[in-house]
Amino acid sequence: MAITFNADELYNIAEQIERNGQKFYSDSAQRVKESVTKQVLQDLADMEAEHLKTFQALHAKLSEQAREEITWDPDGEAGAYLKAAADSHVFKTNADPTSLLKDNADARQILELALQFEKDTVIYFLGVADMVPERLGKADVLGLVKQEQGHIALIQRTLSNI
Repeated sequence: MAITFNADELYNIAEQIERNGQKFYSDSAQRVKESVTKQVLQDLADMEAEHLKTFQALHAKLSEQAREEITWDPDGEAGAYLKAAADSHVFKTNADPTSLLKDNADARQILELALQFEKDTVIYFLGVADMVPERLGKADVLGLVKQEQGHIALIQRTLSNI
């Protein structure tokens, strides 16, 4: 059975992932006491807010035809990959991301969950980039992948200093 996505759906999911990331980082920054970690989490929240704006701008540029256009995927592999990536994303698009944290979560636990979030996001965005044609923002999505990879490095450095 083929699973299909159109650009409208891809961008809706990507926007929700960014909203969830922003909320997680912002809420988490309020939970930690250590100033360096608090600042890293707030910086990540700000970066996710910028990513959300990028996806919203790309989404707004879509014509009605492009919103409904299905990417050619005769075997359904790309669609299945994206569905699996979205479904297994640590911050499911329909859940409050902070609900994954225990009330007493410390900075290390928060950053480890953040690391998983960023890895899941890179996987999803790479799938999106494979399905989005150049004219609909492929280069922009790949640019966001690079930024998310930078988030992984930042979180990893922060974790190594805890």
